[in-house]
Amino acid sequence: MHHPYEKRLGHPADFRVKYTFNNKEERGRERLPFQRIRSDFWYDHDCHEVNWLFMIWPEFEDQSGNVILPTK
Repeated sequence: MHHPYEKRLGHPADFRVKYTFNNKEERGRERLPFQRIRSDFWYDHDCHEVNWLFMIWPEFEDQSGNVILPTK
């Protein structure tokens, strides 16, 4: 079961981002992402070296900003 990070860690999210996942026909994912999935990402910054990757554990929210919790 997923427990919201803010409740579990005792502080609000470090950042929020809005992004889109491409489906299989768009050369993207075959299945929708889910809570507790890990994602690799990279962002441009002067101190980053070539081939550095970072990992985040995104927490998906609904359109009102509420964490999506399992229905079961």
